[in-house]
Amino acid sequence: MASSSRSQILALYRMLMRESNKFPSYNFRNYAIRRVKDGFRENKHVDNPKKMDQLLSDARESLALIRRQVSVGKMYGAQRTIVEGLGSRHLEKTPRTLLVCERSHLDHEDARLGRHVEQHSFNHQLSLLVPGCDRLPAELDAALKGMRSFLLVRDLPLARLLEEDFIDQAVHKGKLVLSVDKDTYEVLGLEGKPSQYQRRPAGRYVVSVDLKDKTMSPGGRGHQRVLKALTEHTPLSCDLLLSQHLPGGESPALQSLLSNHKLSEHRPRVSSRVMTSLPCPTLMTSDLQGERQSCDPQSFLEWLGAVDVGVSFEEDRSGGYLSSYECPQPQTVVDAAVRCGVSGLLLPEDIYGLVDVLRRSVLEPKLAPWLALTVHGFQDSPVSWGTAEHGFLSGGENFYTLVLFQNLDYWICMATGSHDACPP
Repeated sequence: MASSSRSQILALYRMLMRESNKFPSYNFRNYAIRRVKDGFRENKHVDNPKKMDQLLSDARESLALIRRQVSVGKMYGAQRTIVEGLGSRHLEKTPRTLLVCERSHLDHEDARLGRHVEQHSFNHQLSLLVPGCDRLPAELDAALKGMRSFLLVRDLPLARLLEEDFIDQAVHKGKLVLSVDKDTYEVLGLEGKPSQYQRRPAGRYVVSVDLKDKTMSPGGRGHQRVLKALTEHTPLSCDLLLSQHLPGGESPALQSLLSNHKLSEHRPRVSSRVMTSLPCPTLMTSDLQGERQSCDPQSFLEWLGAVDVGVSFEEDRSGGYLSSYECPQPQTVVDAAVRCGVSGLLLPEDIYGLVDVLRRSVLEPKLAPWLALTVHGFQDSPVSWGTAEHGFLSGGENFYTLVLFQNLDYWICMATGSHDACPP
């Protein structure tokens, strides 16, 4: 290693450690410092000049990101904490999870709930728990049943997504992200990066194509290169779920663009059930970490999961299966609660519209002091938050839970794999 390269690396390491120490949150600070140390330790034996340049570039990007996050943390009026699930001693074999929790108010000028919802793009299921009632308010029921339809397209050539009419009429912004194995990557001949979840030598690669880049305009150099790779080098096709954003209400129907392919339209599936005498954890809006008179976020999410899968909290004397799970303390028992689920391809716009309805519903005095909405991303999605790679091949969560209180304070708990990018 050249002395100049070594000095650059040491300087970057010191700057990263210095900036990481500026996080006001203890949890956030420790998480950033650990990630910096782990990253440098894993790559200390790299001696390939090209690889070293790439690592230096990535480190500079991380430094800029940390500086922005430190600034944001000082600006925004939201309480934020990060908790990491460590699993067993054998961390390389045990998937780890990262839970980022944030508290704010819907009307706070710096509330970031809308941004969080928008950046979690690929959602397949939501579940809503409404304690204190045996029937949903009519407006809330209509919002759940009004989620927009989506298309299932069978055996669609990916090159179709790059054809001129599709880009001009259906792609307003975004990227085409491909997660492919090594053999496919080498045949494609497109620029990409090794997946951050693969051990050396890399066995999987991520190719990202900005469909609105100038070079990707139909007939452009970049467009021709990618189109040729997907049609001549290795024609790729797959089953796709597609849904339609409607900016200005003037977007063309996807059906007409894909009429020559095998497609079917589907409505999201809606289910609901009423539970009686349900023990519920006590939640205090100001006690995000569960340090005083409230249930901590991890225990609360575990309880929500138990409710979702129908775990009984009553003693079973019939001789059948007896669950040993108990509702976390402190707790209260509500006479009734409604649990609703929606599954399909769910767009962030529809989910945020649902949050707007929840805002009005939570003010009804007959309901419990809070509502809980959990939104699950696709488990095998190659991205989680924004365009950040999701380590679906090595485990990792991909969901968020919104707890909305009657005073319009909220908690949002965002879960992902601990080696995924931290939610925004």
